[in-house]
Amino acid sequence: MFVGFPPGRPPEIAVSVLLQNGRIWHRRAAEVARDVLRAYFHERGRPGISDPVEAVVLKE
Repeated sequence: MFVGFPPGRPPEIAVSVLLQNGRIWHRRAAEVARDVLRAYFHERGRPGISDPVEAVVLKE
């Protein structure tokens, strides 16, 4: 289970994901939430959220 929202004042959107995965197929709820938020912001012409690893590399 994952519940969260992107930074903003006030938050523009909140997301809640609850998954029941089988033994073979595993996906984390946070990954699904990330994909939903990226799609949401992409539709609005904004970059959305970035991968934290990419953000660290860009700062070097």
